[in-house]
Amino acid sequence: MSALDKLLSLIGDVNVYDNGPDNLAELQLHAARERVKERRGQIAVLDKRAHDTGVDAIDSFDDLVPLLFSHTNYKSYPESLVDNQRWEMMNLWLQSLSTRKISQDIDMRGVQDVDDWMVRLREAGHYVFASSGTSGKSSFLNQTQVDRERTFTGLLNGTIWQAPSLNPNADRPCYCGVPRHSPHRFSEIQQAMAAAIGAPGDIHFLTDIPTRAADTNYMGRLRTQIAQGKAAPEEVEEFERKTREKSLAVRGAITQFYDNILENRDRPIFLHTLWPYFHELAEHAGAKGIKDGDFHPDSVIMFGGGLKGAQLPEGYQQRVYDFFALSQDNIAHTYGMVEMQVPLPYSSKAEGYVVPPWVIPLVLDRDGTKLLNHATGSKLVEGRMAFLDLSLEGRWGGLITGDKVSVRFDDGAPIVQSITRYQDLPEGDDKLSCAGTIDSYVRGSIRAVSTRTESVGVPFAALM
Repeated sequence: MSALDKLLSLIGDVNVYDNGPDNLAELQLHAARERVKERRGQIAVLDKRAHDTGVDAIDSFDDLVPLLFSHTNYKSYPESLVDNQRWEMMNLWLQSLSTRKISQDIDMRGVQDVDDWMVRLREAGHYVFASSGTSGKSSFLNQTQVDRERTFTGLLNGTIWQAPSLNPNADRPCYCGVPRHSPHRFSEIQQAMAAAIGAPGDIHFLTDIPTRAADTNYMGRLRTQIAQGKAAPEEVEEFERKTREKSLAVRGAITQFYDNILENRDRPIFLHTLWPYFHELAEHAGAKGIKDGDFHPDSVIMFGGGLKGAQLPEGYQQRVYDFFALSQDNIAHTYGMVEMQVPLPYSSKAEGYVVPPWVIPLVLDRDGTKLLNHATGSKLVEGRMAFLDLSLEGRWGGLITGDKVSVRFDDGAPIVQSITRYQDLPEGDDKLSCAGTIDSYVRGSIRAVSTRTESVGVPFAALM
């Protein structure tokens, strides 16, 4: 069995966070060599990056740094391709960041927006999902069926590892604090979790009102036009009207979701949502006169996903803990991002998030060009979070994030102890030089392929 296969086999082991391989660094380096060699043969952009930076072999983890993509590369598509419904060009863009060939024979007739585009790709076996688009523009990431299965298996095992009382017996009320219908991966994951944990007929979602990536992108473009003074008044008025109508409908659905949870608080429920919804639920209950600590002691709550731009009061986390008043064995936390296959589970004993063996954590300097792991001789390293996720099949797993972290490298698994978004720091701006370089490779890759199809449409260069 290869080093890569050994590490990937651990995804199905619920005890992997306690008992990782003794020779972890050695295994990871060998596995990284395997992955880089394989992915260079599948992703031309990665191969060109390796060639241009002189990375001929992976002799140390430092050799991985020039090959890392930025989290912004997955939203590098020209918006004009979407505006002009050039779905064959969007396929070429996605292909440049994917391992599997996306056939140009996929029927795109009738596709009106990016949501239709994703549906058509999924029907062809490319399980594309969108990011939440909090920046105003959604990322689109490709995944395989194997990726979907690994994500669910890893998340379920990580949750059970944190909350041992939770079993996949489909026997308890399950509350998923996300829309039931959404192009985002979070909804898909929660549907799979609910099927394993929730009792049939007792699975509830935040709302049945669909969310659409097309709406997110449109909102971002309109905000830009408003800021530039280019938005037509009637378009702004229509947008505001539709936003008000949807907001009222969503608010009503969320209130019903909260009330359903509170009505069943004497039962052992499972609730998985974002911090803003947890805090709002606590405040909603307080307004109804429900005292803290009134939930069944075998309930399990799971946090994840960050604040997503919400402004919460100081002490909001403690407010939520006091409201539920559950033991640590009934609380699960995760840290991750959509680009990572399985989010990292929290260990109260280690006081941080445990990095699984199939993820190689790479702590970089702010610019994202120098590896700091062990460079200072200290076991605690602070810098920009990056990683190589060896488990990803549909795309390259090397990524530089926008997070400033401190990671403790002990004899066992690395532990992520603190997390701050660079954009939230006083110095503000968070730009990576590698992002623009990879984007230019992507554009070059698309141009090279698109010359075969330009006879039937607008040249790609004219859409940039």
